[in-house]
Amino acid sequence: MNTIAGKVIQLLDEVSGENERGTWIRSGFVVMPTTDTSSPLCIECVGEEKCALVRGLSVGQPVLVDYRCESREYAGKWFTSAKLVRLGVVDMGKTATK
Repeated sequence: MNTIAGKVIQLLDEVSGENERGTWIRSGFVVMPTTDTSSPLCIECVGEEKCALVRGLSVGQPVLVDYRCESREYAGKWFTSAKLVRLGVVDMGKTATK
């Protein structure tokens, strides 16, 4: 598991659908790390519980994000995503974990 601290710079739209296992929902947000050497990171959220956390965020809000990287192969090409594990919202120097 990896951790990143930064500010939310973009909230992504929710996408939902249905498959053989039922209804699914996906969302995400982009974090600009507080360190000068890092580039923005798009965090993917899957499932109602995690998407609800994204709904509570706003652009410019400081966050502490625990995430894990996952890679998968499709048609001979590899794709990697950063999936949300835990979200901490920083408020006036204090961190509240969700």
